Amino acid sequence: RYYPSNIETLSWLGVYYAKSDLYEKAIQFFERAAMIQPNDVKWKLMVATCYRKMNAYQQALKLYQDINQQHPDNLDCLRYLVMICKDLGLNYETYSMQLKKLERVQEVKQAPQNYEDQFLSLIHISEPTRPERISYAVFCLKKK
Repeated sequence: RYYPSNIETLSWLGVYYAKSDLYEKAIQFFERAAMIQPNDVKWKLMVATCYRKMNAYQQALKLYQDINQQHPDNLDCLRYLVMICKDLGLNYETYSMQLKKLERVQEVKQAPQNYEDQFLSLIHISEPTRPERISYAVFCLKKK
């Protein structure tokens, strides 16, 4: 027996059954977890992956497409859509382009650490020249 709304228990049981290749049972736990945490896309992805591993490709494809509609910025879903469309001989170019675009966006978001030597920044150097009343600041551009 298990507590039906304990997410850790549902996750553990779902993963246990999935690793045991008992995907039908795993789906029950992942679907229940998706009901408890409807905004967490991973549960729906786990259900779709179980369908794919059961060779229920049409159900998996439909679920991946639904997930993509609700979460268009999910890289994992797009990767699975490209893969399953290739496997089924369907047109995957739209998903592939969407995936490449999203990967570029992710690269740009992570880029500041990689490209910081290429940008100039404004630094502030301040030295009082006459402490009594007047002082000035010098601003200059310096490479990081």
